[in-house]
Amino acid sequence: MLFRHAFKGTTEGVYLHSRSYGKLFNISRLKAKSKTRTVLTRDMHFADDAARVAHSDGQLQSLMNRFYKTCDLFSLTINMKIISKFIFENPEGQ
Repeated sequence: MLFRHAFKGTTEGVYLHSRSYGKLFNISRLKAKSKTRTVLTRDMHFADDAARVAHSDGQLQSLMNRFYKTCDLFSLTINMKIISKFIFENPEGQ
């Protein structure tokens, strides 16, 4: 509920394009642009950890601002000692 409230109406995040039918190793199907599904991903969870994902620093800052305001609204605090930022860049610049 917290994440739904925090990120309602926003388009920041990472868009994943997938296909869920056909043979797994059919490369031509993976390259096709039709019959794909697009999913917006903003956060990933594993055990007691959570990660926010975005394509740029500005988008990530916007997501964190929304998350902070929602935590404040629900009287929760964010532990700043354990926050880390990782940047992964495409070596080809795409």
